[in-house]
Amino acid sequence: MQVSADAILEGYRLSVVLEPDPSAGTYLESLSRYVECYPLLHVVAQGEDVWGATRRTHGLVDDSGNLTSQLGFIYTNALPIYVLYNSIDDPADSRSSATNIKINSAAQYRVMDFVLRESGAPVWDHREPQGLSALEESIRAGNDHFIVTQDAEGTVRSNPLDLVFVYQDKPCADFRVVSAHLPAILQDPVGFSKRLVEMLGGEAPLDDPDFTRKGSVASINPYGIITTDEGKASHTGLKVPANDFREVRVFAVT
Repeated sequence: MQVSADAILEGYRLSVVLEPDPSAGTYLESLSRYVECYPLLHVVAQGEDVWGATRRTHGLVDDSGNLTSQLGFIYTNALPIYVLYNSIDDPADSRSSATNIKINSAAQYRVMDFVLRESGAPVWDHREPQGLSALEESIRAGNDHFIVTQDAEGTVRSNPLDLVFVYQDKPCADFRVVSAHLPAILQDPVGFSKRLVEMLGGEAPLDDPDFTRKGSVASINPYGIITTDEGKASHTGLKVPANDFREVRVFAVT
């Protein structure tokens, strides 16, 4: 299966495998050679372009070993870049907050491979909203879950679920998407890619290991509640208008 919006819609989870290039002449050259892997829990995909974000849990420490900051990372196959992000503030409603970002060249890495991990069949699908037996079985098995949506424009998004409820007194379920402070470039990553290339105008090649740009952008939050009540998926969160879905599927992390 090729990394693409279709794969994410089918429930494949995305990870990135990284191996720095010691010859790139960046700060990475001072480190011993290593290979690492990040699960990309928040994914936005359009066609064959995918953007995936880690949680903001990467700790930075000072010389005394004190935690000074927590970062997240965004990786993409659309441009030869990766992005570090860190919220400036952390209010409950991220619509009023901002996020610092630092864009670096992916040429700092000798290997940046995107890996798909299969999840199996969905445990819930909006086409059968009252088909809850597989979902309840998955909950009782103690599984975590994630939700995949496709909007009217064809953009596919995958996000972890914080809570899943299957009600015992009526054939309904609620899906609560995790709250996370993410940079707004994930709202329209294709548009961001175009604007970045236009802004640079060839002045700084993205495949130069020394390429870097800093700035701040608005924050977005994928949080929302999707319910099967009345047999129709609806969204009461911050970003997607109610019922503006072409596809909604829930998968178990097993």
